[in-house]
Amino acid sequence: MAYPRSHPHLLLARGVGVDPWTVVRNPVRMSRRTNLLLPEALVDEVDRIAGPRMRSAYIAEAVGERLRRDRLREVVSRTAGALRTEDYPEWSTPDK
Repeated sequence: MAYPRSHPHLLLARGVGVDPWTVVRNPVRMSRRTNLLLPEALVDEVDRIAGPRMRSAYIAEAVGERLRRDRLREVVSRTAGALRTEDYPEWSTPDK
């Protein structure tokens, strides 16, 4: 297998001291392949920002962040009004 000149295994072999597991390891473990249809301009922008071969990790991080926000919004809307002011008079302020 021919590696590019900057591949971590070659850098380590040349004594540059790059740990291949640090450089190559992806914090997102892919467990399911999926096929998404995205606008070409969006894919181009993701590729420009994320860099080569990091598209999936970038999109997984973005989707994860969106899901976190959506779950938080869901919890807030479900619990809104759970605490009534009259049940907690000690929380009242002089502005009232």
